[in-house]
Amino acid sequence: MCDKRFNLVWMVWVMAVTLNFLTWRAEADVYSGGAGTEADPYRIGSAADWQMLAATADDWDEHFHLVLGEAIAYLTGWQQGDNPMAYAIRAAYLWQNGEQYVFNGASVPPTCWVLEP
Repeated sequence: MCDKRFNLVWMVWVMAVTLNFLTWRAEADVYSGGAGTEADPYRIGSAADWQMLAATADDWDEHFHLVLGEAIAYLTGWQQGDNPMAYAIRAAYLWQNGEQYVFNGASVPPTCWVLEP
């Protein structure tokens, strides 16, 4: 009886620790960094970040920062025929005008990326 109780307690403890770790990892891996506040905006540094943002409507009213590497990636992608020119132009525009922007879920890409007022 004691062994069964110990095994049950051990399993519950392992599950609690695992869930806590997975929750921490999920929170730590939001975009390329930041907290979504005006003082610490989310950093968008990859195409995966854009895709995550487009699929996460709860974040659309948060603050974002476009990193230079992502703007360059859009320009390079356009030159190689992988990205539409409008995406490259919009990324360069955001980067050149302060890098801070908000996401307007009512618009379609790339016009949904609007300079922060």
